[in-house]
Amino acid sequence: MEFVRQKLKWDDNTFIKIKKLLDNANCISISSGEPASIGFAKIGMGKYGYVLFENSIPDSLKTQYNDSCYYILYNDKVVLSYGGGVIGPQCFPAKDLK
Repeated sequence: MEFVRQKLKWDDNTFIKIKKLLDNANCISISSGEPASIGFAKIGMGKYGYVLFENSIPDSLKTQYNDSCYYILYNDKVVLSYGGGVIGPQCFPAKDLK
């Protein structure tokens, strides 16, 4: 953590502000990289999120990221995601797709 503080020149107040912003957005997880992911809700054992691409999703990945189970393609850079956890359905619950 100290390395991050030094590298970004952030102090405790910066982390507190970021934490408040993430809480206000109901953010429960973040993963950086390409693609990045943001978790925003847990319902039971399921976790909903977004998969975010910096550039348009390559055609070679569109089928993978639009399987209507774990992923639903929202647009050319954003995918909705769902993981069912250990217990329960592993796909988006049908009632949520209406």
